[in-house]
Amino acid sequence: MKGGYKPTYIFIFEIFIFYKLSRSSKIRLNNTLIKKQAIQLSLDNLLFTNIYPHLNNTIKQEAAAINGLGVVRVGSFTSVATQWLPYIIKEFQDDYEGIEVKLLEGDYSTLEKWISTGIIDCSFLVSPSSKSFEFQPLKKDKMVCILSNEHPLHRQDKISFEQIEREPLIMPKESWDNETRQIFRENNIKPKVKFEVSDDQAIMAMVQNNLGISVRPEMTLTHIPDNVHVAKLEKDCFRLIGIAAKPNSSPATKTFIKYVYSWIEEHHFLDI
Repeated sequence: MKGGYKPTYIFIFEIFIFYKLSRSSKIRLNNTLIKKQAIQLSLDNLLFTNIYPHLNNTIKQEAAAINGLGVVRVGSFTSVATQWLPYIIKEFQDDYEGIEVKLLEGDYSTLEKWISTGIIDCSFLVSPSSKSFEFQPLKKDKMVCILSNEHPLHRQDKISFEQIEREPLIMPKESWDNETRQIFRENNIKPKVKFEVSDDQAIMAMVQNNLGISVRPEMTLTHIPDNVHVAKLEKDCFRLIGIAAKPNSSPATKTFIKYVYSWIEEHHFLDI
């Protein structure tokens, strides 16, 4: 070889990897052409070690995060599972074909239990109660009041807590909801709970038929019927959506969590 440099052969954990520019203009590992055999990457020693040492280290780290890890088990609640995850999983598996993503849906308390017991590797949660999790905040989801167009208050743009306290209320079951109850506690509201259900569509149907009003996060209101009015609360309240995992998560899980954050940021949903 000219210049007297000998080629350096680098074995990278028995996988073939290459880099591409992602839509966010950051270099991202693309392992679409994974080979389950050792591939020698022949590079000029001086060029690789002196000019691109950071790339060498990045390749090794990314390869370690991918090779032999197989599956990431992800937990979620309904609104994230329907609005974000189909797109995140599709793009993640396009970029990391060697990692399989499995999805389990549950209520808040069940998801926390599943992380603690190792049934899932990470989960979308709303401000987890367990301090043993690492929690990456992603979005402040605004809380609103929904009521039927037949309701006397339906022409108001804003509903007071005092008005909410006087109305029959449709609530999610406790394990499916932390945020509404927290708002009521913080503002000393004693609601008149008429129904408790676990499904957002059931809540919407009850509100639609003027059986009561409800306080819900905006992300749960994907298909609002024409005869349902959405009003602001008297002051801004939010639920904080994030993704949680144990501190000793696998490299594949950490790779997925980083990918989620990048996807949320890239699609302008990040709000923390």
